[in-house]
Amino acid sequence: MPQPPKKRKTSVGVTAVVAGVALTAFLYSQQVQGDDRENGPVQESNRESIAATVKSVSDGDTIRVLLEGETETERVRILGLDAPEVHTSRDCGGEESWRNLETLLTPGDEVRLIPDPSQSFYDQYDRILAYVEDAAGVDVGLAQIESGWARVYRKGSHIELFDEYIKAESAAKSKNAGMWELC
Repeated sequence: MPQPPKKRKTSVGVTAVVAGVALTAFLYSQQVQGDDRENGPVQESNRESIAATVKSVSDGDTIRVLLEGETETERVRILGLDAPEVHTSRDCGGEESWRNLETLLTPGDEVRLIPDPSQSFYDQYDRILAYVEDAAGVDVGLAQIESGWARVYRKGSHIELFDEYIKAESAAKSKNAGMWELC
């Protein structure tokens, strides 16, 4: 079973840490996901799926998992979607998006994390960037978009599933599904 690359560790001074925290808070509020134009390709060995167990759902586009063989949980930013905020701001549909993702994934569920060749495996916040498939092979990100509780993350237009996700978003808008009706 393939293993993810290890996180990089760096040592920095207190000033750099404070500046980094401030920048992270700002960028997090802007829904930064991996920018495929700036990141190098995923290493060939990391294109295969990685087994994980869901520990919790953090919001409409982020989960916490335990990777197979590991003891510490990892944050996973589901690749290709952008859900309304619930932590840094209270966006319309945020709570509903979170609840919908909780119906798709519950603690203890086995999932597969699938990296995209256009993205680094870890983003600048040490979150894993990956598509998430449940045990039945359902693309959870696509399901969030189809239900209308997430948009397509436009900055990641080079991801392999971008066109499929755009079609699903258009269909959800046409049906006034989820946030497209509520907001």
